[in-house]
Amino acid sequence: MQRIAALLLLLLLVACGGEQKTPEQQVRQLIKEAEVAVEKRSVTETMPFVSREYSDQGGRDRKMLTKLLAGYFLSHQNIHLLVQVKEVTTISDEQVRAELLVAM
Repeated sequence: MQRIAALLLLLLLVACGGEQKTPEQQVRQLIKEAEVAVEKRSVTETMPFVSREYSDQGGRDRKMLTKLLAGYFLSHQNIHLLVQVKEVTTISDEQVRAELLVAM
């Protein structure tokens, strides 16, 4: 019985002690999570992927983008994205740059 308990504990430790993901793997995972959030048409799940300091050349800020997404999600019952990650580059310990192609 002790051998079975020890074996189960060892298997549990191996399963939980997964290897650390590289910055590129982490970014790719975040991109996939963002894709899933958009395809679910969830504003609350999508907005955490948008910077708090978001602004664009059209004068829109994060608050306006939230409203635009809500309207878009309401008017489109099905959203499907095709995401291709072209390149992920580690700039520093704190920054990673990703270049994507996204079709809707």
